[in-house]
Amino acid sequence: MDKVINQPTITTNNNTFLITLLALICSIGPLATDMYLPAFPEITAYFTTTPSMVQLTITTWLIGLAVGQIIAGPLSDIYGRQKPLIFSLVFFTISVIACIFSPSIHLFIFARLIGGFAASSALVIGRAIASDVYSGTMLTKFLSTVMIIQGIAPIIAPVLGGQLLLFFPWTSVFVILAFASLIIIVLSACKYKESLPKEKRIRGNLSQVLKIFFSLCARPYFASLCAIQFFIFCSLFAYISGMPFILQGIYGFSPQQFSFVFAFVGVGMMCFGKLTNILTGRVADGKLLFLGLCQGVFFGVLFLIGVLLDLNIYVLIVFLLLSETSLAITAATSFSLAMQTQKKVAGSASALLGFFSSISGSLVAPIVGIGGGTTAVPTALVIALAEIIALCIFLVVTKKYIKKTAEN
Repeated sequence: MDKVINQPTITTNNNTFLITLLALICSIGPLATDMYLPAFPEITAYFTTTPSMVQLTITTWLIGLAVGQIIAGPLSDIYGRQKPLIFSLVFFTISVIACIFSPSIHLFIFARLIGGFAASSALVIGRAIASDVYSGTMLTKFLSTVMIIQGIAPIIAPVLGGQLLLFFPWTSVFVILAFASLIIIVLSACKYKESLPKEKRIRGNLSQVLKIFFSLCARPYFASLCAIQFFIFCSLFAYISGMPFILQGIYGFSPQQFSFVFAFVGVGMMCFGKLTNILTGRVADGKLLFLGLCQGVFFGVLFLIGVLLDLNIYVLIVFLLLSETSLAITAATSFSLAMQTQKKVAGSASALLGFFSSISGSLVAPIVGIGGGTTAVPTALVIALAEIIALCIFLVVTKKYIKKTAEN
């Protein structure tokens, strides 16, 4: 029964265009998160501040990204996908320009908060559009295809950021982000045709939206998948926020060398995204999720042990690669499993899933910052514990409901 749905409303949104647009939309987050990472030491010196204050720019960005999705998701269910998407991207562009001209680290942090809030619409609505159009294993395949293309962003972002720093100041990173946002705005306004027709939109006010959120959170199966998203992204954001200072501060990597490590992991993400695409439909989504979680736990624990034993940095990078690339499997399958049961409130369901995956980063960044560029133990500990907890949630709650659904 896996099929494309709502086909009459999207006749001008061909498959290739949708994949391209959604990949671009979903890449805004990784680009805005990863591209300026090699510039952390330079930004620290520019504002005459501390590494923890610069890491706070990730924290506030992710807080905005998480909270904004809670608002953007229901709005897209009520008003459609296109208008909220364009409106938010315009504000994202303004926030990026504010970052370029910030006179202090405090204003820079505030601009990142607003930018995350605005960019959240792109993430939540991009996923909701996919849910409008596809269902079942087709949705999983589509999401994994988008993830393959989206995987280019984490590869290009730090590499591009590192190369820009060879010739231009750190502000050049945000100039690129502004141009990328403008391109997506033009495509969304001129090429994308609304995928949620008026007759399928929610009619209601704030109280109705709150009821939907509480109803979703009260469903153990959906709530367990939200929790899995939270912890697997805790692992990802521990890697993102901790590794710039670990590689450059402890192991003496240059910004360019650091960016190539990120590219190495990004290539792995793409490969595992392709693997997910191939296996989807041949292996049940629930089993794929379980295998991905096992991969994350096994190599996450090896990374922690390697850090404690002070193994060679390149061995640690391999362990890290094999741990973090599990996200390509777990993120797509857990999101697809959650959305398959929430078609009528796709925007709101996507918002909650996005909230839990984004807010994880804001909580993790200060914890890994405890290392202060002198030890990798906090980062490794968070990665291992987060992967273990996610697997436990699957075994205790999610697996039971997947089995019950299969029996019915």
